[in-house]
Amino acid sequence: LLAHWPAGTPPLSIDAFIAAAEPSTRLTAIRRPLLVITAPDDPVLGEASSRTLVAAANGLPYVNVLTTADGGHIGHLGRYAQWLADTFDRFFANAPLTKPRA
Repeated sequence: LLAHWPAGTPPLSIDAFIAAAEPSTRLTAIRRPLLVITAPDDPVLGEASSRTLVAAANGLPYVNVLTTADGGHIGHLGRYAQWLADTFDRFFANAPLTKPRA
């Protein structure tokens, strides 16, 4: 986003952008089923953020976080194609059954 901002001052500093993009702080606003697949070797989130994301999703009815031992940010597709296809199939089949918060 910041790299593509027109000449001039970007709307956010890099630190503010990273803070605003932190997914764990936005999960309580999710009102539709969401599947997040993370791994400790994720080069974008990293291990600490992966653990934070899992903890933040705990108890949220619409947020489903799966953690794998490896797979990086998008490595799951290349390494575990059938597992990923099966995971997506189960998620989409069960997503309408997600219960809203009381």
